[in-house]
Amino acid sequence: MKLKIINDEKGQAVVEFAVVLPVLLLIILATITIGMMIYTQTLLVLASSQAARTASYVINDESYNDETKVTMIKNAAYNILNNGINGTDRDVDIYLEGGLVSVKVSYKFRYIFPLTGEIFDKSEYNLSYTTTCVIN
Repeated sequence: MKLKIINDEKGQAVVEFAVVLPVLLLIILATITIGMMIYTQTLLVLASSQAARTASYVINDESYNDETKVTMIKNAAYNILNNGINGTDRDVDIYLEGGLVSVKVSYKFRYIFPLTGEIFDKSEYNLSYTTTCVIN
């Protein structure tokens, strides 16, 4: 008696695709999320640098009052942040110490894909950058 081997592989490609698809989607979503985080961090670096540069020139200018100086420094940062970061989760802090001025720009980055937040066990990530300049 001979056994007949049935060689029917019509559904094999669909099964393999179903196994690979979740991993492929996870890699794509992770790449998008990391790219957005890098872009946001770049904006924070640029905003902090520009605000610190503005602060180094404005801080000793007697023609402006303190409130105007702070507004000018924060606006220098917000002008750059408005290119990609909206909302109220951004903050600009100014520190004076000796002949130095430091500007810290921070932002709460929220994951746009709900699954990403569950994987990392949090829905947001705090990004910040501080630039220090000599007061002119």
